[in-house]
Amino acid sequence: MRQRNRKGFALVMVMGVTILFMILGATTAYMVFKAQQMSAGQARFTTALIASDAAQELNALRIRDAVEAGVPVIDTTVAVGSYGVLLRTTFLSTSPLPSGSSEMAAAYEGIGSGAGSRGAASYFRVVTTASKPGGTESSRLEVMRRKLIGGE
Repeated sequence: MRQRNRKGFALVMVMGVTILFMILGATTAYMVFKAQQMSAGQARFTTALIASDAAQELNALRIRDAVEAGVPVIDTTVAVGSYGVLLRTTFLSTSPLPSGSSEMAAAYEGIGSGAGSRGAASYFRVVTTASKPGGTESSRLEVMRRKLIGGE
């Protein structure tokens, strides 16, 4: 039998394995880069969400003060860190809370009053939108708030 010349086979095999490892390395570097981008974006979105949540808490205090003063809650923009947060508050309704006394007696003396009355509750729809100037991240929270009025 005749012996074949296999001197070039090792070179081709080494080149093939090298190309395979280069492709694996480039793919790994690309995946790490994308994961880092996603992680940074997630952190920015989380910060925007925290700013919206902080504005919700601030708006709860504004609702309390407005109800106690008997004035409407006005939409406004506040700064929370580096985010501008738009606060929109919509009054929905006021209703008496159930109590042990008869509903007729509570209605006769007025809403939120009467013997044994627990008061009334005003309901508000609150929307906070946080965004950073020049940034693409924003967060929007929409909640219902209940403010208790009166009661014994």
